[in-house]
Amino acid sequence: MLFQTDSQLNVRWERFYGGDAYYVMRNLIATRDGGCLIAGTRYDYLNDPVPQTDIIVLKLNSEGLMVSQNELEESLLREAIVYPNPGSEAIQIRLAVQHPKALLELFDSQGKLVLSQQLHNKESRINTAQLPTGTYIYRLSAATGLNESGKWLKQ
Repeated sequence: MLFQTDSQLNVRWERFYGGDAYYVMRNLIATRDGGCLIAGTRYDYLNDPVPQTDIIVLKLNSEGLMVSQNELEESLLREAIVYPNPGSEAIQIRLAVQHPKALLELFDSQGKLVLSQQLHNKESRINTAQLPTGTYIYRLSAATGLNESGKWLKQ
C-alpha cells in the first residue's frame, strides 16, 4: 500500500499493489518528477512444485500510478482489496480513501447477478453465507473512477 498526504497529513489518495503472491516492499525512493521507485520481492507460493521469488521494481508517478509497460506490473495496481479469497461466510472489501462509496456486484459462473450492494464505508463486510460454493466474479464501480473486477472463490 502507498498513500499520499497533504501538509496536514490528510490522505489524498491510496493505492494497493500486489496480486496472487506474497509481496514485500524493500525500498522506496522519491524521484524528481514527484513519483517514486518501489523495489521489492514477490514470492510465488502458487508455483508448484518449484516455489520462486522474483524481484519487482515499480516506477510510479505523482498520483501513484504505474508508468511502466510491463503487463504483469499493470495488473498489480488496485484501488480496492477483496478478501479473504477463498472465503466462506463473508467477503470483506477495503476501498481506497479516494473512493468513499462503491457498488459491489457479484456474478455466478453463468454470468447471473447474484448480489448487488452499495458500499458506504472504507471497510465493508458482506454476508455471503446464503451463496452456494463456487467461483464468482466481482465488480466494484464508483463515479469517482473506481473500476475493479476479479474472481472470488466461495468454499
